[in-house]
Amino acid sequence: MSKIDVGVGEDFPINDGKPAEGEAAGSEGERCRRRGERSEEERARHAEWHARKRGFRDDVRRSFHQHFGDHPFDMHHGGLWRVLIGVALLALAIAILPHLFLFAALVLTVVFFVAHRRGFYHHHTMPRHDADS
Repeated sequence: MSKIDVGVGEDFPINDGKPAEGEAAGSEGERCRRRGERSEEERARHAEWHARKRGFRDDVRRSFHQHFGDHPFDMHHGGLWRVLIGVALLALAIAILPHLFLFAALVLTVVFFVAHRRGFYHHHTMPRHDADS
């Protein structure tokens, strides 16, 4: 913008010229040093995060071992039998449940058929009103 003599004022100075040779080398070195410091901070933060994560996992494992022991579903405590019995009861319920619904449908069908055939719904008819009487 300075090439066509249009400036943006003192608030926003424009530097179109090339930086001095010593200034460019120093600024590059400064950027590398800052990047190295930043990466050291990131490494320290990452190491701290991993240490906290390992500590949390150790606390969870210790609490689980304290409350449930080493293996809650091993053969010695009867856990496997409990699981097998639960699966067998679930399979039995799945196998019997449709038959219960069919039995209920059959009972309702018989009740409605008997009620209809014996005239439970037909004996209450409206009285006739003849116009001649």
